Amino acid sequence: MSAFNEIRYIPRDQVAVVGGSAHWRDVDSALTPHNVTVVGGRLKDIGVGGLILGGAGGLSWLSDKRGLACDNVADFEVILANGSVLYANESNNSDLFWALKGDGNDFDPNANVMIQTASTNTSLGVLLNLVYLEPVVDLPAFNAFEGIPFLMETSSLCSFADMVDVAFTPDINLLPRWDFRTTTFTLDPAFYLHIYDMISSSSEVKELSNITSGTLVFNMQPISPALVNAGALRGGNPPALKEIPQMWLELSTGWWSEQDDAVVYDVSRKPMKRAEGLSRKRGLYIDYKFMNNASGDQDLLLHYSAKSVARLKNVQKKYDTHAVFQTLVKGGFKLPVTL
Repeated sequence: MSAFNEIRYIPRDQVAVVGGSAHWRDVDSALTPHNVTVVGGRLKDIGVGGLILGGAGGLSWLSDKRGLACDNVADFEVILANGSVLYANESNNSDLFWALKGDGNDFDPNANVMIQTASTNTSLGVLLNLVYLEPVVDLPAFNAFEGIPFLMETSSLCSFADMVDVAFTPDINLLPRWDFRTTTFTLDPAFYLHIYDMISSSSEVKELSNITSGTLVFNMQPISPALVNAGALRGGNPPALKEIPQMWLELSTGWWSEQDDAVVYDVSRKPMKRAEGLSRKRGLYIDYKFMNNASGDQDLLLHYSAKSVARLKNVQKKYDTHAVFQTLVKGGFKLPVTL
């Protein structure tokens, strides 16, 4: 599959043909000369196929306007279990097209995806993780943020590819072991502060100081109704998100040694469980887990509607009758095997 790394822009159709094994850094760099970009990964080393197929996958810097990365795929080139190749889009094999936007790795691998492009230029500035779509560096609207102490400052006028490459260099490759965990709730500023205090002061988090090279990242990702609506207008996807303002909480932990696994998994699991319990108690909980940020024990497909799960099972039976990919592909969130 590593040979499927083609990146090609088709101006006539305003789509980019991208191999499933390509990385987003290469996609951004290849499209920059054409003054276009795609709704793709925020981190440069993430693979195209994994992000898009990762359960309504692909939260992008452009998602508020254009939806998730999977919602911007115009066509999937799919290799079936029997070795044949077909295309899945809104007109042909539309059931598979829908399923691929939220199935994880239950179905067939994608040789290529054709992604709708968005016009861009060098009029992108970055300031403390904020993007302004005009060529202005010292923007009055950002004055309140400029007074916040910082460790690194990289504001400049740059291309979209430069923005991803310079401003958002991940540390995920610096530690060999990682766990990501997520939950979702409605908006409540007072609740955010409570969650932050709950997690940062927990006894489990304090244990990180006793292990070899551990880190924890607490991340709130605001999701607007516009993002959800953009996906619905493009045919929808299996998670069928509610079109309401919501917050996706991500807790990621990284560590060095296998000997610390039990300690770190407690750091990840227990505070998140308490936070989720409090959100339920306050009536803020939304039954959805963003697959790109979910941990392996979060039973993600249980948080899809019964209707979506039934539809996914029907698609699986149709295109992979013998459940080849469910049984032979390791990892991921699997539908129950039904032969």
